[in-house]
Amino acid sequence: MQDVHDLEVILDCRIPIIVLESYEELKAIDLFIRVGRKRDKPVYQWTLTDGLQKVSFGLQLVKDTQHNEPEEVLQKIKGGAEPGFYVLCDFHHWLDDHPKNIRLLKDIAQKNTSGAITLVLLSHSLELPPELSRLSARFKMSLPNDKQILSIIR
Repeated sequence: MQDVHDLEVILDCRIPIIVLESYEELKAIDLFIRVGRKRDKPVYQWTLTDGLQKVSFGLQLVKDTQHNEPEEVLQKIKGGAEPGFYVLCDFHHWLDDHPKNIRLLKDIAQKNTSGAITLVLLSHSLELPPELSRLSARFKMSLPNDKQILSIIR
C-alpha cells in the first residue's frame, strides 16, 4: 500500500516520465492498474513482442497490433493518444544511439505537463539521457517487510 501512496505523490507533481527499475514487471504493472483505477485512468503496456495493449484489472489485454515498433508507439502517443499511463517495457534498448526516440519522448513529456499522459519506462536497469532527466522522476517499489515475508513462507 505504501507503493501506491508514494507513486501518487509523484503523479500529483505531474512529472511526465517515470523511470521504474524492477525485475518484477507484472507487479509493477499491477501497481499502475491499482493507481489507474483510483484515478480513473487507463493503463497501456508496450512491449516489442506484443505492441501497445490496453491493460485492465486481472491483466486482460486488448491488443493494438499496429504499433509494435518503438518509434511507432511514440508517434501514436505524441499524435494524440488517450490520457492514461503508458508503461513502456524494456525501452532502454531504444534510448542509446536512437536520437529520434529521445526527441519523441521529450516532445511527449513537454506536451503533457498537465499529467494527462504519463510515460513509464519500466526496465531492469535504465539510464536516461540528460535531456530527459529533468522531465522525469525515479520510482522504486518497496521490498516486502518481515510480516509479508513470513506470510509468503507460510
